[in-house]
Amino acid sequence: MAILGVRYKVPFLETFIHRILAICFCLSLGSPALFACGDQVGDHSREANVRPKPGPFGRHWHNEKNFLSSFAGFDSILMLAAGEDVLEPRKVARAYPHVPIVGSDLYLLQPPAKPYRQEELKAFDRYARDLSDLKNLNVQIIDLTEPIPYPDNSFELVYMNAGLCHCGEDQSNEACCAGIAPTPEARSGFLREIWRVMRKPSPHALGFLHGHLRYHEAMQWRSVCEKLTPELGFICELHHEGNSYSGVKLKVAN
Repeated sequence: MAILGVRYKVPFLETFIHRILAICFCLSLGSPALFACGDQVGDHSREANVRPKPGPFGRHWHNEKNFLSSFAGFDSILMLAAGEDVLEPRKVARAYPHVPIVGSDLYLLQPPAKPYRQEELKAFDRYARDLSDLKNLNVQIIDLTEPIPYPDNSFELVYMNAGLCHCGEDQSNEACCAGIAPTPEARSGFLREIWRVMRKPSPHALGFLHGHLRYHEAMQWRSVCEKLTPELGFICELHHEGNSYSGVKLKVAN
């Protein structure tokens, strides 16, 4: 938008200037027109206040500054392999109290057995208090070698942090990290499940599956993606952080 030869590229400033010009125009028309124009200005304002586009999970998403903002705009979130204390789901649920969130892991934190350290007891107390206070957080045990126990199209965001990771050559037939065996069959089955529970009707639906991958592992995930794409019709791409591969993204093809 250009005014007096100056081009504005800041969205909120452009919206603000539009509204000021519209109000000035309405005032010039007199009182009767003012009310009608006011309604139209309000309509434009409401259009501008639609829910924000979800966070990008870009290169620096895991920095403390950017972590929570990456979850903005999603209306339902499944967080897989989140650790027995489901710390990240607790943080996200506290930041977005109106968004239903499922935090999961294969094991969940249990009361410390005696003799226990004071730090262990305090950590469990904080955990238990959060589970009681955060009404939008549901904590579940989910085994990623089994079907995810939710219906199709349940979550706008399916998220996993550090669940895709290095597996030694001697572990080629064993499950590791989040329980996903390093075989084409296991990887394919896992991606199918993520896609199944993602809310495909939403253009914002995203599967963000983070992990630190060596080059040959990243190429194996890419190969699985390429074989599934014609069948499932999704966008499946490797996520980069710097010069390394750090996971897989699943998105709805527009």
